[in-house]
Amino acid sequence: MKYEYFIGLRYLRAKRRQTFVSVITGISVTGVMVGVAALIIVLAGMDGVQEYMRDKILGFNAHLNVYDRSFYSNQGISDPEEVVKKAKTVKGVTGASPFIMEQAMLKGSSGGSGVMIRGIDPETAGEVMALGEHMVQGSIEDLDSEEGLPRICLGQELRFRLGTHKGGEVTMILPEGKMSPLGLAPSFRRFKVACVYKFGFYEVDSGVALLDIDLAGKLFKRGDKVDAVEIKTDNIYKVGETKDKLKEVLGSGYHVETWWERQSGLFAALKMEQLLSGLVLSLIMLVACFNIVSMLLMVVMEKYRDIAILKSMGATDGGIMRIFITQGTIIGVIGTLLGVIVGVTLCYIQNVHPILKFDPSIYQFSNVPMKLTWLNVAGVAVGAILLSFLTTLYPSWQAARSKPAESLRYE
Repeated sequence: MKYEYFIGLRYLRAKRRQTFVSVITGISVTGVMVGVAALIIVLAGMDGVQEYMRDKILGFNAHLNVYDRSFYSNQGISDPEEVVKKAKTVKGVTGASPFIMEQAMLKGSSGGSGVMIRGIDPETAGEVMALGEHMVQGSIEDLDSEEGLPRICLGQELRFRLGTHKGGEVTMILPEGKMSPLGLAPSFRRFKVACVYKFGFYEVDSGVALLDIDLAGKLFKRGDKVDAVEIKTDNIYKVGETKDKLKEVLGSGYHVETWWERQSGLFAALKMEQLLSGLVLSLIMLVACFNIVSMLLMVVMEKYRDIAILKSMGATDGGIMRIFITQGTIIGVIGTLLGVIVGVTLCYIQNVHPILKFDPSIYQFSNVPMKLTWLNVAGVAVGAILLSFLTTLYPSWQAARSKPAESLRYE
């Protein structure tokens, strides 16, 4: 082992009279550890939230929606079967299904709630929505039943709010009422709860109810028209290419919108928050690394006799620099390794036994999901070690430029 590295390692073990330097060394290691752990946790949390939101949104919504060009003037697609047929000829399309969306009020035994009614085709909805794996009671095929009352499917949070259950009844208050001698009276329709789903996305579980698309068309007076046809692809990251192909196949009479265009504001906000959080924590880690600067400067002042003796024995300026670079870098490496262990452990604990919990009615999820990517962990670790190395350069340079004669003049 070269003498520079041996002496650098030796300086890490302070003598009894150098306790203060040892304390500063411990603070430096702790600062780097906390900074690395915090950055890993925040990046894992933000990645986990983005993936969670994306999976839940795409679990209930398709990758692309096809509208009639006049959709925004309250017109719909008059021939959805033809659109579905043409869409399925496009490479990359794995499913297509029409739907209707309308607002209404549902009333149960314990209260009422405004909801979004979504009319779906039970036969093809499973091609574009992950309904089967999210059903907690009943099956989506139960919406086809024609026995007794018409069927409806509720989200689990909505079921709790209305105070009903599978097999129970709810009353729908339609937006368009009927004329009566006393004026416009609301229109009521009773439904039997055929199934209950839970996507784990509060906005969907508490605010959306599913109906058979034919029944929804009659209730909302749509005739044979539907609002849109939703389409699922085999790659969510290539929806732009699929969109261009669909426009070619369907012609200029249709408007195609991707999931990213519908949710761009949400994911852009999450990405910006992740960048800002990472920047703030990186600055905190930079402050922690400056502890290494102060610690090394104190060591240089305390070791001025040793430095003078080494230089008088032939040690070069580069050799003196390497002594203190070694000492500071080792502190950074130890702090980084401890930070990685702490950060990864806390992320694992959060996923297994959640510590951070939130109100799902505000944040859409109750527990913060952590997604650890080794690329992020490695990036944080390498960045922290590099930062620790850079902060050793100035104190090491100060040590190397000292002159033996001046240091030993009064000894």
